[in-house]
Amino acid sequence: MRKFEISTAASSCFTMLKQHGLKIALAQILILAAIFGFILFLFLDVVLLFSVTMFENPEMLVDELGSTISNIAVGIIVALALMIAGYFIGWRIALSREQETFIGAIGYGIIASFPALLALIAVYLALIVTLFAFGLIFGRVGGSNLLMGTDASGVSTTIILFSIGAFISTLFLLARLGTAGPIMAAKRSYNPFRALADSWRLTQNNSLMIMLFLFLAFGGFSLLQLALGYIIGLVAMASTAFGFILFITNFLALLTLYVLVPAGIFDALNGKSVDVDSVFD
Repeated sequence: MRKFEISTAASSCFTMLKQHGLKIALAQILILAAIFGFILFLFLDVVLLFSVTMFENPEMLVDELGSTISNIAVGIIVALALMIAGYFIGWRIALSREQETFIGAIGYGIIASFPALLALIAVYLALIVTLFAFGLIFGRVGGSNLLMGTDASGVSTTIILFSIGAFISTLFLLARLGTAGPIMAAKRSYNPFRALADSWRLTQNNSLMIMLFLFLAFGGFSLLQLALGYIIGLVAMASTAFGFILFITNFLALLTLYVLVPAGIFDALNGKSVDVDSVFD
């Protein structure tokens, strides 16, 4: 396996942003529009009914709201799948080496998002169970401290240690499993569980450096967002329209970079001159 270098991953991210940023941003716009349109389609009747019958026939409104509970579940699942599709579309565009059309990347992303959603749910459930087990252990320690009359600072320390442990565990899993999506997109695969295993092998012996890269990347995004948000707020006070344009541009640029972070990690580990499948042989 290749040694992971932060500079290589960052360079890959910005190179892909330069080469494919507009296409990826356009794909994110289409995905966001699809999510908004689907939610509007599901709940437009409720909104209209609410505005018409809120005072005239409240009983009908209650019945309609009760029937929309199933729509809420469907809306959440489809919205999550479309959000994941946005990532896969971006990864496919960036990693296909110009061998995939824009429409083809959209089609692949939408189809791949549903098995990926199932795998994501499985990973999250495993993480929640693990954190819950650690929480029971730390909670037992903290509860024992309280029963023994230990100073409250001991309980605070336990909570802080648990929070730090949860953060590091999450960052570790992101480092080891975060390239699963780009692996799927590069190979045009629909098997997320195989991709998770491939990601675990691809990132071995590089966990700490990838965790550091993720921490720096997301920390940098947060600081940049705060700075740009302040600037956009000042501009919006002078011109609302120009401020809105800056906000949309800033949002799409950061979203595109955010999508490309896992692809940059994969590209740094895989290498542009190496065939994707050969990495796992």
